[in-house]
Amino acid sequence: MNEKLGEHHSEKNTSGPTVGRPTDRSTQLFDMCGYDIDNFRNCIHSLGFLEIYDLSDQELSNLFDDKDELLRFTTRFLKQVLYGIMSIPMKPDAREKRHMRMRAKMMVNQELA
Repeated sequence: MNEKLGEHHSEKNTSGPTVGRPTDRSTQLFDMCGYDIDNFRNCIHSLGFLEIYDLSDQELSNLFDDKDELLRFTTRFLKQVLYGIMSIPMKPDAREKRHMRMRAKMMVNQELA
């Protein structure tokens, strides 16, 4: 698993949508996947994750119960999110629905301010 994580260390500064210096959010995501596996486990069981990614109940159960499976999944997840290498199925229109929800939340926050 260290070798897989090392691949991301070398790739994160040279490829993907943020060629050069990665965004702070990308760095946080990378750190969570590589070093805070318990927090990542919680992340994949969040509403935000579940409304975007199309995983079966069995797959989710395996990720929750099997640490090795979860670690393998983190490398797939990072490659998909940071570099656009699609290996995790996504629900149709998931990104658009999430963006709409996030925009609505921002508008409410602006109205409250």
